[in-house]
Amino acid sequence: MAELADARRLPPVDVAIVGLGAAGGLMAWRLAEAGLTVAGLEAGPVVTRNDFVFDELHNDIRNGLGAAKVNHEIPTWRPTADVEATTSRAGRLVSLMSNGVGGGSIHYAGVHSRFAPWNFAVRTRSEARYGASALPADSTVTDWPFDYAELEPFYEAVEQELGISGLAGANPFEAPRSGPYPLPPLRRSGWNDLVAEAARRKGLNPFPAPAALRSETRDGLPGCTYCGFC
Repeated sequence: MAELADARRLPPVDVAIVGLGAAGGLMAWRLAEAGLTVAGLEAGPVVTRNDFVFDELHNDIRNGLGAAKVNHEIPTWRPTADVEATTSRAGRLVSLMSNGVGGGSIHYAGVHSRFAPWNFAVRTRSEARYGASALPADSTVTDWPFDYAELEPFYEAVEQELGISGLAGANPFEAPRSGPYPLPPLRRSGWNDLVAEAARRKGLNPFPAPAALRSETRDGLPGCTYCGFC
C-alpha cells in the first residue's frame, strides 16, 4: 500500500473528468459554466508560458513536456497480435505525448482541418466506388452515425472560439462552410512559395492550411511570432 501513500480523498463533485486535453478540458469548462461542480484529473501540471523554451533538445529529443509521466514509461508496439512487442522506436507512428493540463493541445503543430463529407461514410463510399468486396470481411470500418452537415455548426463554433487562421475556399475539395475563418491565413515563407509552385506544376492544388495559430492578435491573445517550434 506504500504506492497509495500520497492518495487524497477529494470533496464530492457532480462530475469527475479523467484527462484535461482538448476534449476533457472543453467538457470541464462547459459543465462548470452550466453550474455543475467539476474535478479534473490530469497526469501533469498546469503548463505556463515559461515552460515553452526555444530549445530543440528540450522540446524534441528530451520531450520536456512529458517529464511528468510518459518519459518514465516504456512504450512498446507491435504491428500484429502474433508478433512479439518491442521497445524499438523504429516503426512507431507517433511521438511521445505531453503530460499537463491541455494534453496534446499544448504541443501539437496546430493544423486544424475539417473532415470531408466522405470521411463520415467511409464504408458506404468505399463499397460504392470499389465494390462490396473492397473491404475485408472482418473489417470494422463503418459509417459515422451522423454526417458532415450535422457537425458543421460545431466545427464553426470551435474555429471561432480558437481563432483559427485560414482562407475559406482555398481548398478546392473542402466541404461547404457556414462562414469564413475568423483570422486570415498565416504568412507564407520562401519555402512555402517554392513548394506550392512545384505542386502547381504537378497539377496539384496547394493552399494555406488552417491553423490553430493566430495570424494576428485576437481577443487579447497575441498572434504567432513564427518561431518555428510548432
